[in-house]
Amino acid sequence: MKNIFLFLIFTILIWSCRNGNSEANADSLRTDSALKAQAAMPKIITRSKDTLHMVTLPPVMEGDIVFQIDTSEQCKAFGAATGSKYNNMGIIFIRPLGNLYMVLEAKDSAHTMPLTEWVDAGQGQHVALMRLKNANMLLTDKKTIDLKKVMRSCKGKMNDHYFSWSDDEVYCSEMVWKVYHEGLHIDLSTPRKLSEFNLTGPLVSQQMKNKYNGKIPKDEKVVSPDDIFHSQHLTLIYEH
Repeated sequence: MKNIFLFLIFTILIWSCRNGNSEANADSLRTDSALKAQAAMPKIITRSKDTLHMVTLPPVMEGDIVFQIDTSEQCKAFGAATGSKYNNMGIIFIRPLGNLYMVLEAKDSAHTMPLTEWVDAGQGQHVALMRLKNANMLLTDKKTIDLKKVMRSCKGKMNDHYFSWSDDEVYCSEMVWKVYHEGLHIDLSTPRKLSEFNLTGPLVSQQMKNKYNGKIPKDEKVVSPDDIFHSQHLTLIYEH
């Protein structure tokens, strides 16, 4: 009887070991399959420029206007001359390839760059976002196409250091004003005269002398970022 009892215990132990090994082998196969499947999946690389890592903007629309503080000497001189809190600005649009939000700006030359990179380039990532009042009604699909058509015509134009109203060269606020004027027939502000601005700063003063040889056209039209920032046609959506 004792021998039979020991035999039964021995049989149970062998069966348990085999069953445990089977489950372990099954777990091992499942793990190997999962690892192989994971290795076959494409790796997704996230770059820091793909997200606004310090600034979280609200949902933006094409045609929105963004403002920033640029640290370049030219932009600082422009801000000082026009008395503007923000010395650089641009217009947001969506690039069809990849539906990426882009900004058209006129720094150095009129060019486009991703919105995330544009925000990162500003001092302290300070940014203000303004939108046309009643944009949902005014910016129809056709009007948006008209706006983007004018924006494309600006690309490649050199930056205007002399505040001239000529279309050959443009500065940031002039470009934004003219895009809205020509694309939507909306004047964001009333242009002022060059004589109303501070042209005594060393950089601006020297540029004026080089360009106009002492005969500054004081009646030349000028639009500052501050003029557009306080436009009655726009509403402030976000400021950081």
